[in-house]
Amino acid sequence: MTNKIAKRSLRILVAGGGVAGQALAFWLARGGHAVTVVERSPALRASGAQVDLRGQGIEAVERMGLLLEVRKRLVDEAGVAFVDSRGKPKATIMANTSGKGRQTLTSEYEIMRGDLVRILHEATKDDAEYVFGKSVDGFDQHASRVTAHFSDGTSGEYDLLIGADGQGSRTRRTLLPRGVVPCGMGISGGLVGAYVLAGEINRNPADLPAALANYEQVLRPFVDEIQGEVNPRILRMGMPLSKHSISAFQSVTALACFLHIPDLVARMSTQDRGGDWQLPAFSDALAA
Repeated sequence: MTNKIAKRSLRILVAGGGVAGQALAFWLARGGHAVTVVERSPALRASGAQVDLRGQGIEAVERMGLLLEVRKRLVDEAGVAFVDSRGKPKATIMANTSGKGRQTLTSEYEIMRGDLVRILHEATKDDAEYVFGKSVDGFDQHASRVTAHFSDGTSGEYDLLIGADGQGSRTRRTLLPRGVVPCGMGISGGLVGAYVLAGEINRNPADLPAALANYEQVLRPFVDEIQGEVNPRILRMGMPLSKHSISAFQSVTALACFLHIPDLVARMSTQDRGGDWQLPAFSDALAA
């Protein structure tokens, strides 16, 4: 990979080789750092359900130069249908492919998680070290470094340890207070977070506390926006349990679709779920 920045090279350990971990490896390697990604699975975990890209997440992939590869592997999903007990469609909300407004329930960029993981791995495998079948069981924080203790009994010293190992992360449980839950728009949020975190580290590798503080300051409005949209009451309305509630939900949804309300709302909206927060611009040396 070319155009690496001639600054202090850090030894960085990324715990987790999923979407966010590999996106971090992509940008950190472009910053000239020695990146090691440890993944507890014995091989690349290229499985999982269908995911979508939205808002700033789409732009993050585009800045990686990988949007064309994503387009080649999109799932053929034209929209979402709500059906009755006999499988008859009662209402259908189509994807917004106009290029304007926001995504509907179906994104224009629907892709299997495994395909996205493979795309990211192909883009990073030659520039970062991947270690499979191994996890971070604990760590010791020192003044200017961290010692990571691995599941195979070995240890290693790094300038920075980044936890990107999912919702059940042992690293996350160590650092975050009990009760803290991940934000919505997970895949896009992870891609955006990786871009911002790596960008701040690459911009200020000699002062990691400052880089991490900048990361928090820059990303916080975006995180607050997407977390604020995860409303449990609205989610419960969209997943009714009783027969009466299901019937009412289908009737309201059918009327809304008949009037083209979801389509009009999507097309007329000026922003997607991430709000009007703009993906920051970092050095041109990091541009794909």
